[in-house]
Amino acid sequence: MSRNKKIVVYSVVIIALAFSYLRLLDKYITPEKAFYASEKGNNCEYSYDIPIKYSLDDDRYIMIGKNDYGIYFNEVKRTMLFLWETKNIRYGENILFNDMEYNLYVTINTYGSYDKSFVWGYSKNKDVKTIRCNIEGSDNEYITGEVSESGIFFIPIGGAFEHTIKIFEGLDVNGNVIEEFEF
Repeated sequence: MSRNKKIVVYSVVIIALAFSYLRLLDKYITPEKAFYASEKGNNCEYSYDIPIKYSLDDDRYIMIGKNDYGIYFNEVKRTMLFLWETKNIRYGENILFNDMEYNLYVTINTYGSYDKSFVWGYSKNKDVKTIRCNIEGSDNEYITGEVSESGIFFIPIGGAFEHTIKIFEGLDVNGNVIEEFEF
């Protein structure tokens, strides 16, 4: 074998071994690949749509994806300069459509030392275009957010929130309340 052929063959072998090693360490080239790996780790069906990719900072993203059975939520973070991994490959959250009692599902999450908070969830009702929430302890101040085409919504609240949702409303295009829950 000529010298040039040996260089090509050994280069291909080294690249293949490098990718195998990264796979062994659960490191991925893109945040989407890391998100899909977390779904696979939780034995979930792969999301065909990832409508929410929210940046917590330069190196961390919240991602929410949808598949035929529900929606999946997890955080991915940058590691080793350009590679990505999931924060908790076994602890992402699922919302299964069959388990939803109502047309709307909502939850509050906080991150860090409660430096970032947000409301996220899913609407089965396709007429719901906007979500409006009243958070306990917010002096009757409402926060609103848009519902994506896939029915998923994500509303950043801002700073520290350790409160619960008092009133949760789904609004149509004209701003009329068509779904309402009090907790």
